[in-house]
This record gives sequence, structure tokens and C-alpha cells, in this order.
Amino acid sequence: IIWSKNPILTATTALVLLSLGGLPPLTGFMPKWLILQELTKQSLPIAATIMALAALLSLYFYLRLCYAMTLTISPNTASSATPWRVQTTQASLPLALTTTLALGLLPMTPAIVMLVT
Repeated sequence: IIWSKNPILTATTALVLLSLGGLPPLTGFMPKWLILQELTKQSLPIAATIMALAALLSLYFYLRLCYAMTLTISPNTASSATPWRVQTTQASLPLALTTTLALGLLPMTPAIVMLVT
């Protein structure tokens, strides 16, 4: 399980994948929602339905990637004590923190701009 090797980077990668899939609290949801709203306003229900189904398909794909990345056991063909993945020496906390803040704050940017001006 990669979760035990580097939990911060794994959680950040899962958040990025779910944002690409368009889950509501994350950044990728709002563009899809606005496009679906505009398609329904323009009286294009078939295009909106096809887009919503395609979004569900991509969300399923990203959820499967998250599952495979976090919850499945890594392949171990050798019976040695060394892990199959070499431990990295790079600090992943700054990258994880920046990505998480961007995914969390980006959807609120229009509201923040309206409050400031």
C-alpha cells in the first residue's frame, strides 16, 4: 500500500484526481456545473445529458485510480525485506500543502474578490 510509504503525497494525489473528476467541493466541479447550466439555458438538453454522462464516466475512472493507488497492495514477487519502492528524500509536504490550498481556495476566489472590492 503506497499510503504507508508517503501518506501526504498519496492524499494530495487522490484530491487532485477527484478534482479532475469534478466532485462538488473541489475545483473541477464548478466549470462542469457552469457549462451544464449554460447548455440547459441554450435549450440543448441532449448535449447536457451527454456531457453529464461523460463526467460520470471520468469520475468513475478517477475513483478507480484512487482506489488502486491507496487501497491495493503493491506487487511483491521477491521474498526480500527491502520494499519494492525506494524511499524518497525529497520533502513532499510543501507540494501537498500548496496543492491542497489551491484545490480548496480556487472555487472561493470569485466570492473573495467580490468581498474585497
